[in-house]
Amino acid sequence: MKICVTKLVEELTVPDNFKEVFQLQKEKGLREYGELLHTFNGRDALEDLKQELVDSSLYFSQAILEGKREEAIKVLLSFIVWARAIEGKMTDQKCGGA
Repeated sequence: MKICVTKLVEELTVPDNFKEVFQLQKEKGLREYGELLHTFNGRDALEDLKQELVDSSLYFSQAILEGKREEAIKVLLSFIVWARAIEGKMTDQKCGGA
């Protein structure tokens, strides 16, 4: 069964400092792929995650080198808290579970 990942995450809660970017990324995905991200789409989600995290580490480093250390850390920590909340809700709902 396919689950619309984008809608599920959006319904759980998007932190205020990510709402605008989330909406823009959602619209970009619809334009580029014609659909929202969903499970069992033929892609390797873990490999995609690794690639995105490598990119994120570069942007994080760039922000620090450009004197935006505190802001970069706040964004990173906010994301970690958000990711943990998402994981907890999905475990509770058994979304994508066995």
